[in-house]
Order: sequence, then C-alpha cells, then structure tokens
Amino acid sequence: MEVSGPEREGCSPAWGLEVHPGLSKLDWPCYNTPLMAALHLVLGFLQFTLSIALVVAVLLHTAKGEGLAAIGGSAQLFGSQKGVEAGLNRVTSVIAGLWFAVAIALALLARAS
Repeated sequence: MEVSGPEREGCSPAWGLEVHPGLSKLDWPCYNTPLMAALHLVLGFLQFTLSIALVVAVLLHTAKGEGLAAIGGSAQLFGSQKGVEAGLNRVTSVIAGLWFAVAIALALLARAS
C-alpha cells in the first residue's frame, strides 16, 4: 500500500500498524523505541478510563441548587455535607488531578516524538 505525502526517515506507526491511505506518516506519532509507543498506548487508555470515571463521579453528586423550591423557602441554604458527599468530593478531586497529570504527560510525550 503506497502512502502519499512526505514521510519521516525511520518512522513507522506505533505497533507496526498500517497507515490509512488518506494519511501520511507525519500524522502518526513517531517513537524511537517500542517502550515509548507502549507508554503512549497505556497513557491513552488511562486517559480514556479516567474520563469515564470523572463523568460518572460528577453525575453521582447531588444537586446543590434547589431550583424553584428556594422561592417557597423550603430550600436549605447552608446545608452541611454528609459523609458520603464529602468522600465523593475527595474521589472526584483525585480523579480530576490524575486526569490532568495524564493529560500533561501525553502532551509532553507528543512533544518529544
């Protein structure tokens, strides 16, 4: 299969995959070692998993606003956090921090390629 466009010398897609005919090899990350390619794969999978976990963690939180209930006076303005909610806040913060760290690592890895 012929690849159109300029190609980098000694550069092949990660894991020896064939390049789609519409893409040049410049569109693929170029890693000098299989370890770097494996690191990119692991970090990408971890980013995907953390993204799903972060969405689930955010959706598990209870609603803070009471909406129209605040008009009638039945809303709690300064309610205390329950133990489960405080724990969920910590879990969400940890997942968000890990997601940010993996995003930075992927950006640095892409810059190095």
